[in-house]
Amino acid sequence: MHPWCYLDDNDQVSEELLTAKFLDKEYIDNLHPLRETGQYQEKEVKYFLQWNCWMYLNNRTVHLHGTSASETLEEPLDEDTAHVEQLLQKTETTITTAIQKLQASSQPASPAIQASLLPTPPMLKGKAPALVPPCTRTPISRPTASISRQPV
Repeated sequence: MHPWCYLDDNDQVSEELLTAKFLDKEYIDNLHPLRETGQYQEKEVKYFLQWNCWMYLNNRTVHLHGTSASETLEEPLDEDTAHVEQLLQKTETTITTAIQKLQASSQPASPAIQASLLPTPPMLKGKAPALVPPCTRTPISRPTASISRQPV
């Protein structure tokens, strides 16, 4: 029983009238017209008037009587849901890439790869330059001019 009654004669409003707005209500078990809830295949569902459809409590559309997702209209996604899905996709890609890099760096490299990682001395092409002997400074002796103090 439900508490909805007409004001003029106090008769109860019928369940048929309360559930008239529900599409495919014949597939719903334990229908609660006032709460707009019920069960479909033993899972809790709720009717959303703005989309005229039954949805599971995780906000996924209920596909009644064997209809596939491709036969029904796509449920509208709000901006937040789309943003979260995009972030999850980017996160998955980033994690996958990081795992691949870690796996590649943890595997022992082949000797050719290891040798290519070692620094090599610079190579000169052609003849080696002739060695120039180091310069040595030898003191240069200067004759010292003697100044004579003779009268001119």
